[in-house]
Amino acid sequence: MRRILALFLLLASFFVPGSRAETLPDFSSLRLITTAQVSDVIDPLRVRLTDGTIVQLAGLDVPDLDPHEPGKNAQAAQLYLSDRLKNKQIRLYQTKDPEKGRTNRMGYALGHLVLKGDGEDKDDLWINGTLLEMGFARLFPGPRNPEMATAMIDRENHARLSKQGLWADSAYRLLTPDTAAERMDDWGIVEGTVFSIATVKNTVYLNFGPDWRTDFTIVVESAIRKAFGKQGIDLFTLQGKTLRVHGWLERYNGPAIKLSDPAWLEILETNNALSEPTE
Repeated sequence: MRRILALFLLLASFFVPGSRAETLPDFSSLRLITTAQVSDVIDPLRVRLTDGTIVQLAGLDVPDLDPHEPGKNAQAAQLYLSDRLKNKQIRLYQTKDPEKGRTNRMGYALGHLVLKGDGEDKDDLWINGTLLEMGFARLFPGPRNPEMATAMIDRENHARLSKQGLWADSAYRLLTPDTAAERMDDWGIVEGTVFSIATVKNTVYLNFGPDWRTDFTIVVESAIRKAFGKQGIDLFTLQGKTLRVHGWLERYNGPAIKLSDPAWLEILETNNALSEPTE
């Protein structure tokens, strides 16, 4: 009984009233693959369908998901998913490209799950968005499955600004160009103003300080630069603009994020910049 109460209190601490994820976004960029029933919740990122298919929730990371000793956030997320999804009907959406992004290297299906509403009082629920909105998960901004990036960033920003779930931990706080080096070899969100822009062999470098050898940089390779061009965005007009970028922090001279898709770069209005303490 005590364990059940403890789990209930743990989950209650992550509850977000009036979640944005209650309103379904536009899924037209994806393809509805199947309607199926969930037989089991394996962990906060994976569920098993009754036909044996294992689905991994696309675009998400749960940072304290240790298979041997899951953290508080991972435990709460799994409890939530088990309560909402086990033996329930879902819709599985995946990328429209059958050759890329539908499975990972483990052979699991990658996609977005929508829980079918049960009766008049329960609307359909976008599971990936809900986990972001409640702070159970953060974005996994890779080159595959960027289709729902705008809606996912919106949910994550909402959780981050209200310090829901994992965002209550200062370890995951918004970084500035000056603090980006603190999160090397990990996912991070960096916000700052572009100091200068350079190009070398068709790769564009957005520099956030006067010394490109040590300061934070966003690296935009040729294919991603072309993708920006198709959206009508000239990267060389971004000098002096405030940007927020999601990605993997690595050392490229100084700390850098190599942009994997235009979707993971936010061009901010001045009044939206640095909207939380960065410490």
